[in-house]
Amino acid sequence: MEPSTHGVHIGVSISSICARRLSAGVPHNRRPCRGHEWIGVGAQGAQDAHAVALQRLHVRPAAAERPAGVPQAGRGGAASPHQPLHLLLWQGSGARRPPGAHSGAGARRRQPGRGAAAAALRPLRLAGRHLPGNRLLYDPTWGGVVSEAGSRDKGADFGLGMYNDHHFHYGYFVYAAAAVAKFDPVWGSRYRSKLSALVADYMSVNRTAAFPRLRNFDAYALHSWASGLFDFGDGRNQESFSEAANAYYAGSLLAYVFGDLPLATLGATLAAVEAVAAQTLMQVPASSSSPPSSLSPAYEPVFADTNRMVGVLWSTKRDAALWFAPPADLDKRVGIQVLPITPFLAHLFPDRSFARQLVEWAQPVLSGGAVTDEWRGFSWALQALYDPEGARAKIAALGAFDDGNSKTNMLWWLATNTP
Repeated sequence: MEPSTHGVHIGVSISSICARRLSAGVPHNRRPCRGHEWIGVGAQGAQDAHAVALQRLHVRPAAAERPAGVPQAGRGGAASPHQPLHLLLWQGSGARRPPGAHSGAGARRRQPGRGAAAAALRPLRLAGRHLPGNRLLYDPTWGGVVSEAGSRDKGADFGLGMYNDHHFHYGYFVYAAAAVAKFDPVWGSRYRSKLSALVADYMSVNRTAAFPRLRNFDAYALHSWASGLFDFGDGRNQESFSEAANAYYAGSLLAYVFGDLPLATLGATLAAVEAVAAQTLMQVPASSSSPPSSLSPAYEPVFADTNRMVGVLWSTKRDAALWFAPPADLDKRVGIQVLPITPFLAHLFPDRSFARQLVEWAQPVLSGGAVTDEWRGFSWALQALYDPEGARAKIAALGAFDDGNSKTNMLWWLATNTP
C-alpha cells in the first residue's frame, strides 16, 4: 500500500464493510422498520437498568490532555467541501505534530477553530496522481472522516457521509491496523497520522480538537448511538452493541501499540461500559424454570418472556426487528450482537448460561434451511463459550463464513475457549 501524496488514501474500500446487513447503497438507519414489535420501556425499568449498569461498573477513564497547539473545534469551512486526511489528533506522549504545526500559547492564538485546522491541510486535488477507490476524506463542516462517495450521496456507504455508524465502520479498520502495526512497527509509524484520525473520529476526548468529543458515546445513557444526522421520530438508535464495543476495544489496542496509555485506558473503559450496557439493555436472560420467566430488570414479561435479545434499541422504545431483518430471523438477531469475533466477545457474554439460552432460543431457526452458514457461524461461536466440542463439529460443517469472519478465525476462537 503506497502512501498518498495527498494524505487521503487509507488502503481499503469502505464499501466492502458491513455488506452483510443491507443491499448496497442503502444506509441501515434510513430503512423503514417493517413488522416491528415494541413496547415502550417503563420509567422504573429504565431506572433499574441504569442502576445495574452503575453497580457493575468499576472503572473510570484516565484524563487525556491536549498538548499545546492542537487546533480548536469550530464551525468553520473551507473552499473545498472535504479536505484530505492529515494528522488531526495528538493524544498521549508519543504523538507527533504534522509539518507546519506549532506549539505553545502563540499557536493557540493562531489556530482558533476547525476552519483554521482544515485550512492548514492541503486541498484535495483530483488532477495528477489519482488514487482509485472510495477514499476517506476529512469533512471540516461537521469535523469528521467521511467516504468520498458519502460526501456526494447521503445514502452511500450506509449513510457514512451523514455520520451513520462511524464507530461501527472505523472499528474494523482500526482493529486490523492495530494487529498489523503491532507486528510491523514501521508500517504503523508510516500510517500513524491516518490511523490516529480514524480513532479520533469516534473516540476523541479533546475539547479543542478537529473532531467532536466522543461522537457516538452518550455518557448519560452509558452506551453509544449509531444514527448520525438522520432525524427519526423515535429518537436515536443503535443496533449492534458488539460492533460498538469493538470500536472502542480496537481504539484501545491501537493506542497501546503507539504507546498512548491515556487513550488506551479510555478505549478500554468505553468498551467495558458498552459491554455492561449490552448485557443490561440488549440481553434478556430468563430463569431456568419451565416455562422460563424473565430475569431482566429493564423489560416487562410481555416482551421478556419470549425474547432473549433486543433487535434495535431506541431512545424511546425497544424493537424486536432489525434494520435488515424481521423479528422472526433469530439467527440474525443473535449474530448482529456477536460480530465481529475477537477476544472481546467473551466480555460481552460473561454469563455462559445466558449464551446457552441464546443459542437454544435461536435453535429452531438455525436448524431451518433458510438460514445461511454465514449467520449460523456466529451462534456456533457463542456455543463455543459453554460447549466447545459441540461447537467444533458444527463449525467444521460450515460451508461459508461471513465477510468479516473466516474458518481460521473460528478455529482460533475454538482453541482459545477450549478448557
